[in-house]
Amino acid sequence: IVGRPLPLSCNYEWARQMALASLAKLAGSLAAAAAAAAVAIHNSGDGHLVLPKASVFSGALALGGIAALTALLQLPGKQAVAADIASLRTVALRLKDSIDHARETLGSPPLSAADSYEAVRFLAETWTSWHETRPTFQADEVQTVAGVQPLSAAEAEAMARHLPLALAAYEEDPTAALEEEGLRLLYHDRTTVAGERTSHYLAYSTEQRRVVLGIQGTSDMNDVLTDAMCRAVPLSPRVRGGEVLAHEAMSVAARHLASRVGPLLRDLFTPSGRPYSIAVTGHSLGAGTACLLAVLLREDIGIDVVAFGFATPPVIGKDAALCCKPYILSVVHHTDVIPRASLRNLLLLSRLMDAVLQLRQNQDEETAREGVVDAVKQVVSSAHE
Repeated sequence: IVGRPLPLSCNYEWARQMALASLAKLAGSLAAAAAAAAVAIHNSGDGHLVLPKASVFSGALALGGIAALTALLQLPGKQAVAADIASLRTVALRLKDSIDHARETLGSPPLSAADSYEAVRFLAETWTSWHETRPTFQADEVQTVAGVQPLSAAEAEAMARHLPLALAAYEEDPTAALEEEGLRLLYHDRTTVAGERTSHYLAYSTEQRRVVLGIQGTSDMNDVLTDAMCRAVPLSPRVRGGEVLAHEAMSVAARHLASRVGPLLRDLFTPSGRPYSIAVTGHSLGAGTACLLAVLLREDIGIDVVAFGFATPPVIGKDAALCCKPYILSVVHHTDVIPRASLRNLLLLSRLMDAVLQLRQNQDEETAREGVVDAVKQVVSSAHE
């Protein structure tokens, strides 16, 4: 466990629930056996009972099962396991696998586990000290990036309006959440097949002349960085004459949705007269699928649709993404890793870790900490070049 961190999808709560159910069944079996033995003794008249060896063995096995399951129930709960997995050393080792993949594409040797931990530790401590002395430093740095603009009041209102609808896609039954927004559920497909299709709902309002398609995102954080480095494949449409490369797994899910809901939206909600406004929304990986679906619906089918993505991962090439800017709005919250989990950013992080290790070898920790800002700027500048 120390050398190879547990994946976050190890569902201890599920194991505990299964253990409880099994424990109850075994206890019930023993109680039934004890009751049967008591009845047999009562009916024997002389108070003696001869039990078959198989029954004795079964009873011993059941008692052993109860002891084992009781021990299993002593496993840490979900929160304790999550806290352990989130330890700095585990994060460093988990990140190392993804960094090594990125370095392999450049032909660079992988970092050792010790170097990975040291670089991540140093960067994390530096980041914390910056926040303590200047809480707004990150927001200030973002404002210096060319082209960055704050949300307009209308955009902020639209995002606030669609956030509950994106989160409703996680519900087993989104009806109540949709009714709060004045929407009626047309259908809800809870089927999710990794890399093929994903759970979603379609809702509408005749009064508001509005249609919303909500797409469920990931339910756990297992292998998010690995998923983000999925192979790029051509997406069906050509945005303004150029080929669009997209995240393979999410583009497959988006194409499946386009084939299913595209004709429905075109025939029912975009007739002549008063067409409906159509929006697709999602969170995390659901947001990535929603954005790709918007591209397919507009470019392939000709449906006027807008997309609202919350914590959208990188799923499409930069040039195509800029072309989609008029109808896709995506929110990145502070230091959220999902929107930044791309191969490009892993390459940048790999170079930064090399720079940090070089600083630590040649300077004391305090001096090296002061040089991190310059190292970050040099890495980013070299990437742009």
